[in-house]
Amino acid sequence: MVTLNPSKELVFMKLNLSKVGDEVDCMTVLFTHPVALLRIENESATERVLFKIKTTNTPGSNVRPNNGIIPPGGTRSVLIAMLPQFGTTRKPPITDKFLVQTAMETECREPIPAEIVASNELATIADRWADLLARLKTDDKPTIVNTKLTCLLVGEDAVGDAPSTIPAGEIAALWTAGVEQAEQARDKLEVAHAAQVAELTAVVEMAQAGLEVGRQRHVEALAKYDKGLANLRAEADQAHQATATFQMRVATEGL
Repeated sequence: MVTLNPSKELVFMKLNLSKVGDEVDCMTVLFTHPVALLRIENESATERVLFKIKTTNTPGSNVRPNNGIIPPGGTRSVLIAMLPQFGTTRKPPITDKFLVQTAMETECREPIPAEIVASNELATIADRWADLLARLKTDDKPTIVNTKLTCLLVGEDAVGDAPSTIPAGEIAALWTAGVEQAEQARDKLEVAHAAQVAELTAVVEMAQAGLEVGRQRHVEALAKYDKGLANLRAEADQAHQATATFQMRVATEGL
């Protein structure tokens, strides 16, 4: 279904900045860390393939992109940077491992829209992976291929020019694309968040309107109660006055 290159071990090394060129000046921070390049090739001539990459040491690595979709016969490159931890530079041996998961698009409940494929929108593809992995615990299990990769970190004394398997220009393009995809995912979350806020605001406003109607009705009912109570008191006063008058006539007239 897919071919990984490398297929077993990711080789991390620093690049010689003097050989990178002006095209990646803005990426200088990247080249202060060891990097590796992974290529994922879709061997199918008719179906698209989804991929997802996990690691045993998330804080210690940066994977761009960490998921995506590959057209039939296409190849996708993934850039992985090894980051320092606890304020210190990583040194060999490295025990980190990476898991590359791949699945045919036909394993998804619904096909991925063409515009999502064209833009390689990470958030949507991540949603598809969440559904695929959740279904592993059900009777409707999708077919997912798992490939584990180990890491080899070349020592600082071996730092050299970018090897042919890691073209500097391609690394720069990958890093830039990763930034753009992360921004797309962030923008999508912001839009979804704004929609949720608007919906919750509408619900709160409706509740407040309902409370105001209820309060007004309560005020009106209380006013009616006060008016009725006043009428009853007036009638009681009249009755009391009539009784007093009657008692006085009895006393004076001897009835």
